[in-house]
Amino acid sequence: MDENFPGMGTYRKYLKPEIVDMQIPLKTIYEMGGIICGSSDAPVQDISPFLQIHGMVNFPIVNERLSVYQAFRTYTYYAAYATFEENIRGTLSEGKLADFVDGFFESRDHVVECLDESTDFIFAVIGEERLQVHAAGRINDLTEHGSEVRFGVEGWHEPRSWVLVHGCPRRPRVVVNGEQLGESVEFVAERGSLLFPVPIRAEVRLTFEAGRPQG
Repeated sequence: MDENFPGMGTYRKYLKPEIVDMQIPLKTIYEMGGIICGSSDAPVQDISPFLQIHGMVNFPIVNERLSVYQAFRTYTYYAAYATFEENIRGTLSEGKLADFVDGFFESRDHVVECLDESTDFIFAVIGEERLQVHAAGRINDLTEHGSEVRFGVEGWHEPRSWVLVHGCPRRPRVVVNGEQLGESVEFVAERGSLLFPVPIRAEVRLTFEAGRPQG
């Protein structure tokens, strides 16, 4: 749902701005410890949870938007909590059911879409490639040297943030706060897209080694 959604036009036509801004206080409820369960009004709305997550992240009342992590949690842990099943599912933890989404690449595409539309971003240049770097937080202190890009991230939400890089000529080595990331890094060679999590305060180094295969 965005500003072009007919319902928002009706709200703004007949209600005072301060009343509109009080509608569906997602972030306020979340930060006060409330339990928000993701859902839809299907068949009035699309039943896809990823579309609903997108709506929470790009909510038209800007100060009530959730982060990608917070919105995703409404369909995982909080959904399990609402059915008294948080001890057996809802998070990927030892001893719990591993009934997570089959195919992270589908969910990643929706995370990427959210990051594209609602995050800070900068540009960097590697060789002849222009990289577009997004983060769910403030990006600072960007430096480029040869095949290496360094920058800092100050995340907007606890406990972690996300970094998305478009235009990668190949898969880089990703180092965050001095530690090289492994399986948590997602790379799609045909798109040149890189996605990885970072803590709330992070120093990131991307190194594009010459001749390193993609994928």
